[in-house]
Amino acid sequence: MAEKMLSVATVPRSTQAAYYAAQGPANEVLELGLVPVPDPGPGEILVRMTCSGVNPSDVKARAGATRAMAWPRVVPHQDGSGVVEAVGHGSRFSPGDRVWVRFGQWQRSFGTAARRMVLPDDLAMPLPAEISDETGALLGVPALTAWLCVDSFNGPEGSTVLVQGRGAVAAYAIQFAKLRGYKVLVVTGSSRRAAEARTIGADETLLRTETNWPDRVRELTSGRGVDAVIEALFAANVRDYPRFMATRATAIVYGTDTADTTGIPARWFLQQSVTVRFVYLYRAAPARIAAAAQAVTDIAAKLKHGTITRLPLEQIVLAHELVENEEHEGRVVLSLSEANVPEETT
Repeated sequence: MAEKMLSVATVPRSTQAAYYAAQGPANEVLELGLVPVPDPGPGEILVRMTCSGVNPSDVKARAGATRAMAWPRVVPHQDGSGVVEAVGHGSRFSPGDRVWVRFGQWQRSFGTAARRMVLPDDLAMPLPAEISDETGALLGVPALTAWLCVDSFNGPEGSTVLVQGRGAVAAYAIQFAKLRGYKVLVVTGSSRRAAEARTIGADETLLRTETNWPDRVRELTSGRGVDAVIEALFAANVRDYPRFMATRATAIVYGTDTADTTGIPARWFLQQSVTVRFVYLYRAAPARIAAAAQAVTDIAAKLKHGTITRLPLEQIVLAHELVENEEHEGRVVLSLSEANVPEETT
């Protein structure tokens, strides 16, 4: 709609962004400079980005660990938040709307590590007034993955769910499972992480360093085992499933440490009628992703999002290195408003 468009003169033709032209270590390939930004087309929005979330999937893509480069230059990061600056014909947004965005760099060369970006408006959600820009930039990949995992189980209230893994997806899964009325058990690698899991709702925590932890799970479930497991390291952990899962249980897998699945107890899965469901966010049905995005938006203010390390865009190398460091706790967000490289406009 013409009345919703900013004049061409106000739309930046280039913007400050971080990018890489080859995959490799962060300190070798990440650069900062000006990149062109198009006008928003039909159904698209131009967003002045305020924050860009940095996820493990972003640093793995930059390192070349998950896929090859499909473009000569990539502006990284899937998640972010910002303010709509201009809209294309037919967009549901208006200039001035606050939004959080997802899938910024999925099958696209231009992600959220830029002061401005254009993307389809169905990849954005309104950001409620009570949600900060930093929190909005945290929601995409982790919260949506966790929501789809919990929703994939969809068991009756009172079911017992075991969450294996660490990081943002596990933290959100704990909270979403509690909101569904499930009893939540968590297996983790340290007393500190166990304590953190309890602060966000875990009913019981177990340390992986204790070799008898599956027996303890059986004790906590009156001998029957858990109704579901939400799993980040499928190949490493699947061999233990017979020790703690109930008959007709469900394993929801959102990650695996290796492609080697040798030793899966296939006969046990068959005889116990255990279901395995894989959740790969980017390939989920669009309607499910849209429903998850709405659900996450509606409850974001009730969630605990963890500690946040805020860095300016100029420190994107450090941001990637922190996410790669397994000892670093919390989330990493680039605050794009702190950037100081001048922009060009036409």
